[in-house]
Amino acid sequence: MWGQGLMPPLSTSSFENEEKFVFKIVEWLKNEGKVEEIDMADFLAHSGAKIGSKTDLLSPPKLTRENVNNKKEYDHFYGEIPDRNPAVLWQLKSLRDGHTIDLLLLNGGPNDVEITESVSLTDPITDNFNDALKKIDRVADLRVSHLLSEARKTCPNAIIIYTGYYPALSPDSNNIPLGINILAALNPMAPAVVFLGGIWLLGEALLRSQLPRIKKQGVEFHQRILAKFREQIALFNMKRNPKSGPILFCPSLFSSSNAMWANAEMVSSIKNDPNPGVSSHRINFCEQLNEDNVCNNAYIGHPNQRGAEQYFKQLKKRIEVQLNFSLRDHFKTLDPQISSLRILKEKYAFIPVSSLRGLSDFYWMDVIAVNCSFTPSDFLMAEHFRLFINTVNFDFGWGYRQLTGKNGKFVMELSDNRRVNALKHLKVRYQKIYTDVSPMAITTNIELELVLQINGYQLCSIKLTRNSFKIEGAYLVWEMPILNYKSEIN
Repeated sequence: MWGQGLMPPLSTSSFENEEKFVFKIVEWLKNEGKVEEIDMADFLAHSGAKIGSKTDLLSPPKLTRENVNNKKEYDHFYGEIPDRNPAVLWQLKSLRDGHTIDLLLLNGGPNDVEITESVSLTDPITDNFNDALKKIDRVADLRVSHLLSEARKTCPNAIIIYTGYYPALSPDSNNIPLGINILAALNPMAPAVVFLGGIWLLGEALLRSQLPRIKKQGVEFHQRILAKFREQIALFNMKRNPKSGPILFCPSLFSSSNAMWANAEMVSSIKNDPNPGVSSHRINFCEQLNEDNVCNNAYIGHPNQRGAEQYFKQLKKRIEVQLNFSLRDHFKTLDPQISSLRILKEKYAFIPVSSLRGLSDFYWMDVIAVNCSFTPSDFLMAEHFRLFINTVNFDFGWGYRQLTGKNGKFVMELSDNRRVNALKHLKVRYQKIYTDVSPMAITTNIELELVLQINGYQLCSIKLTRNSFKIEGAYLVWEMPILNYKSEIN
């Protein structure tokens, strides 16, 4: 991770007062006596990189050392130049002596989410947003999965941590200054926030009228990436050779209040350049490339100094767990009543125990995802289905919540390091719905299939019918003790 807009290390021997979270980690490890020296030749990150594919490995960067005016400046700031190449897979293949690497931090994926489908002129944001969600799923299934596999092959002995992303915009993004051109302010964020795809067809006034919807989609886009990429890490860990280590996940834990233009901003917005001294160097390269506003303002949508500090704190926690690995501490954190792997497996069947270090991926819960498919009766039309989905609520032990989501995938992001033993039960409820078209409540022969994932790992798959639910006032409710992980068909 490059850390767009933040100052690179000024020295390869001293990493004090670093801005980028990667080098905050290096500084901490040096102070702990875990690192003697670092060779910057293996720091290959740069802003805007795609995970890429086999063809991307052959694509050179837009600006190389051979065709720049100031080679020393290039060596220090080359990562500031937004470019999809060299791809993350190329960076990985370029690491030297991968078997000697002890710690590998990586991420990737949002830059691969490009919108190529046609955009409706009547409702460009909605159509393009749905296309973006589908593209997230494809990038996760094809590219993220491949990246994880290649990372473990390249660095067979390393602690590998994949860092998550954050909502760049949210419903809390309410501090947009007057006079700011929204198109100019958001354009540099592409493609990292491609949920905005299609807004270029809108005028400024119309765009501002769409902001509430766009800000809501910012969170939905982030949570879809979180759930899908987390799922790929879980699948990798479940399928990997038990002799090789797991890949661990580190969420950013940015909340909606940390998005651009929110009260506790951790993401740089226009006019809030995190380090103008860095931008001046980037702009020099932008001029050589004849790039436009996107390059000059590339810091927009990336974590600022406070955001980098947040990443550092979360990574530090997870690395400390690995450096001071204790099975007893894992049991105590997961559930104080657990005293052996046998009891752990009996109580939490979804947690893999083939590798002790794999337990670290459950040290805290960070995301719950529910894949929901719903088969209505013949007369139940699409509008009824929409109404139904919008009233489904889930309770895992801390009260009913309506999960955020689209197209049958619902996500609850947990930002408080909640433990697995907080899972007390599972309750599902939905309202008895009446419409002008049909005064009949939805009490017909529906079939509801729920697949629940905790940190990407499948908790259970449940099939329910109308007879599975009992009536409680205005709601239909179904409940299952959380320990019952077997599929239920009623």
